[in-house]
Amino acid sequence: MADKPKQPPEGVLIRNARERANLSVREAARRASMSEGRWRQIENGYSTPAKGEYYQVRGPDRTVAR
Repeated sequence: MADKPKQPPEGVLIRNARERANLSVREAARRASMSEGRWRQIENGYSTPAKGEYYQVRGPDRTVAR
C-alpha cells in the first residue's frame, strides 16, 4: 500500500483514552502487556515494514479491549 491508511475508529478511541489518562504510549503499552511498537500499530492503524510501505493493521477485539 503506497498511501498511509487512515486511522481506524478504534485507534481514535484508544488514543483519546490514553491522552485523557495522561499516559505515554510506552506506559499504556506496558499496562496492556504489549510492546510499544504493537501499541503504535494498533493506535495508528498501520505498520511500516519498509520505507514508504504501509500495511493496514487492525487489532483483535481482545487486544484493543486490554
